[in-house]
Amino acid sequence: MTAVRPRWLLTNRFDAHQGDQRTIRFHNLRHSRASLLLDQGVDLVVIKELLGHAHISITANTYAHVRLHLQRDAIERMGDALDGPEP
Repeated sequence: MTAVRPRWLLTNRFDAHQGDQRTIRFHNLRHSRASLLLDQGVDLVVIKELLGHAHISITANTYAHVRLHLQRDAIERMGDALDGPEP
């Protein structure tokens, strides 16, 4: 059995679906997983641990764009809550 080299996972591509012409880098799947977990409300510390980042700041800075989307959603929800129920 051949060991998988980390550099290979970051740079090589593979077929997304059988017969599909698009290719996806393994690193893109890792990024997608983290973005989806954030979007589902998983705590940033948990995602940091899953990704193996040494510091929370690495995770926070890398996924700031996802967090901005979540912050906008939270502000909208707060506004809806303060407006009260629709008559």
